[in-house]
Amino acid sequence: MEIRMLREKCFKTSDKCKRCVLYVVLAIIPIIGAWVLLLKYNIHVSALSIFNSQWNDELSYYKQIEGIMRYGMPQGYFGYNESKAMIGTYGPWSPVLLIPYAIIFRIIGLGTYKILLVNLVLCSLTLIGITHLLELNWMPAISIAGLFAANANIIRYTMSISPEIIIMLGTLWMICFLYKYENSSDDKYYWAYIAIMTYLSLSRGYYVIFGVAGIFIAKRKRVKLITALIAICTAIAYLLIIHFFCSPYFRSLVNTDLMKLLFTSPKLFVKESSDIIIDGFSKTFKSILEIKNRDAFGGVYYFFSYVVIILLMFGGILKKCKTAILGALSFLFIILSIWLLYDVDTGTRHLMGGALGLISVFLIILSFGNIQRGIVTIAIWGTVALLTFYCETDFVIKPPIVDEKLEREIDKADIQLAYSDNRWDNTVIWSIDCDYRYLYCLPKGVGINLCTNEYVMKNDVNSKYVTINNDNDDLVTYVCDKGWKLIKRIGGISLYVIR
Repeated sequence: MEIRMLREKCFKTSDKCKRCVLYVVLAIIPIIGAWVLLLKYNIHVSALSIFNSQWNDELSYYKQIEGIMRYGMPQGYFGYNESKAMIGTYGPWSPVLLIPYAIIFRIIGLGTYKILLVNLVLCSLTLIGITHLLELNWMPAISIAGLFAANANIIRYTMSISPEIIIMLGTLWMICFLYKYENSSDDKYYWAYIAIMTYLSLSRGYYVIFGVAGIFIAKRKRVKLITALIAICTAIAYLLIIHFFCSPYFRSLVNTDLMKLLFTSPKLFVKESSDIIIDGFSKTFKSILEIKNRDAFGGVYYFFSYVVIILLMFGGILKKCKTAILGALSFLFIILSIWLLYDVDTGTRHLMGGALGLISVFLIILSFGNIQRGIVTIAIWGTVALLTFYCETDFVIKPPIVDEKLEREIDKADIQLAYSDNRWDNTVIWSIDCDYRYLYCLPKGVGINLCTNEYVMKNDVNSKYVTINNDNDDLVTYVCDKGWKLIKRIGGISLYVIR
C-alpha cells in the first residue's frame, strides 16, 4: 500500500515537472522567433530602434500613448489636414486600441526594448495561459507556439507599438474561451469570451460578429438574449466612438455611400455588394498568384485566410465542433466586411489575428483525434514560414535598426513647447513630405496633425507649430514670406512657430 502511494506521488510530481518544462518551452518559442528574424537580417538586438521604423503610423500610436501616460490624454489634436475629434484629441482609429499599452507602459516606461519585452512576454503568457486553460498536451501546445515563431510578420509586430499583437492575442484568447465553454458548459468561460469580444469590437467594430457566434453556442435562452443585447450595444458604442472620439481621415475610411444604400435602396445595395465581393475574390486570388514574385504580402495573408476557413470548416464538421464552424464563418464575414466597408487592398494585417486564432483551434481539434496531426502541423509551420520569410518585403518584416545620425539628432533636440488650454496651441503640423522619424523628439503630449503641403500653403492653419522639409523650396519660401519663426532644425526638417 505504501509503495503504491509513493508511486502515485512520484507520477504526480513527474507530471508537474513535465508541465513546467512545457511552459518554459512555450515561453522561449516567441523569443526564438524574434532571434531568427533578427538573424535573417544579421541584426543584433541592441541595434533595434523604433525611431527608425518604416511604419509611419507607429509615430501616431507612440505619441498618443506618450500623451496618455503623461496627461491622461494627448494635449494637442491628432488628425489629417487639421481634422480633429468632436470629443478629445485622438486620431482616426478607436482610442480603445491604446488602452492596454497605455496602462502597461505607464507602469514600466516606454522605449524600444520595453516594447519588445512587453510583446514577447504577452505572447509567452498567452501560449502558457491557453495551454493551461485547455489542458493541452505537448503536440497542440507546441504546434500553436510554432505559429508565432514561423510567422515573420507577427514577430515583426513584437518590435512595434502598433496594437496588432494585442488584437491577435485577444482573438486567440477569445476563441479558446469559447471552445472551452463549448466543451465544459462552465459559464465563467463564456463570459470571459464575451468580455474579450466586447473589447475587440470596441477596437475594431467587425469583431462584433463573434457575438453572433456566441449566441449560437450559448446553451441557455437567457444567455443568448443577454449576448444579443451586448453585441448590439457594443456595435452602437463603437459607432459612437468613431463618430465622436476619432478624427476624420484624409478621405472617408468607410464606404458610407454603400451603407446608405442599405437603407435607401436595398436591391441596389445587394447588387453593389455582390459586385464588390466578386471583385474582392478576383483581386485576392490574383494577389495569391503574385506570391511567386516575392512581393505580395497581402496575397500571403489572403492565402492563409482562405486555407484557415477551409481547415476550420473541415475540422469543425469532422469533429462536430461548433466553435470551429462558427469561427470560420465569422472570419469569412470579417473578410467581406473589410471589402465592403473599406476596400480589397486595405487592412490585410487585420486578418492576422483571426488567422492565427482560428488555425490554432484547428490544431487543438486535431489533438483529440488521430488525423496524422504531426504531419499536418509540420506542413502548416512550413507553409507559414516559407511564405512569410519568402516574401522578402522588407517594409513588412524587416526590424527597425538604429540610425546613429537620427538618434543623435533626437537626443540633442531638447525641444520645449509651452502648452495652453487651447488644444491647437499644443498641435504640430507634420507637412507630408517631412521625415517623420525626427518627430519622435517632440515633447510628450503634443498633438501631431499630418497635412498636405497644399493645405498648409492655401489655408489659415489653426495649429501653432509646423514642421517642413528643408528641401521643399516652395514651402520654405512660403514660410519665410509668412514670417514664421524658426524654433529648431532637426536633421532635414525645421520646426516653426506660427504665432
